[in-house]
Amino acid sequence: MTVIAVILGVVALAAFAATIVGMRRLSQQRTATAVAQQSVVQAQQQVATADAARIQADEHAKDAQELLQAAEARAAAADDSLAEFTATELEHLRRAATGLDPQLLWALELTRSERTWRHSVSIGPNQSSVLMGSVNVLADVLQVEADAIREEVGTYVEVQADVPADVSAAGCLLALRMSQELLATVVRHVETSVLEVHVDGPDIVITLLSTDEHGASIEPGVLAMPNSEGVEPIPSGVRIRNVIAAPVAESGVLPGPVQFAPEKCSQEQSGAQ
Repeated sequence: MTVIAVILGVVALAAFAATIVGMRRLSQQRTATAVAQQSVVQAQQQVATADAARIQADEHAKDAQELLQAAEARAAAADDSLAEFTATELEHLRRAATGLDPQLLWALELTRSERTWRHSVSIGPNQSSVLMGSVNVLADVLQVEADAIREEVGTYVEVQADVPADVSAAGCLLALRMSQELLATVVRHVETSVLEVHVDGPDIVITLLSTDEHGASIEPGVLAMPNSEGVEPIPSGVRIRNVIAAPVAESGVLPGPVQFAPEKCSQEQSGAQ
């Protein structure tokens, strides 16, 4: 009996020890489980934080894209506004800055040409103006100069003018004045002259070919003028640079001898006094 009791005691003791060990392991497992759960919670929180940061970053990127698109739209609008600020408007500003208006100067020169025609060419005070209804005013005023020279000096001048309707007012004024000065150097000692005026790209080229009573060629005299980037002396004449304006769909209307559509001198004239 004593042996059995000892054996039972040993078994009970072993069972108790096993229970104690099992409880310790269970406690450790619970602790590990709690730590693992806490790690999972922290990981989930970190994922949630990362998702919130990503969403915020996406919103910032969207806002930045919208700002970029708005900036591009403003830049495009600025480009459109700049494109609308045409060469004509820039020319108006240049005129205002310099105080010189080629359109006004050309109008005054046309008035002088009208007066020259009436006093030196017209056959009577009631004859209609040669400039009335003109579709190429520059060519017509050059012809007035030629006709006046024939009447006043006796020299025959043939005008061969091939110019479009989109010559700037400054170009028309220069072409007329240069032609006048070239003719003035020869008309009193030649028999005939041919004044050629034509376009070469953006330029107007003027040449004067003259012969005396013996048929000998006479070169025009040297013009007394300062150096200019806009006017280049050439054999027997001059080249006027960059005076051909951009083509237009329709010609303007000249309501009078001193009123002109902007930026062109070869326009239709509906009434001259």
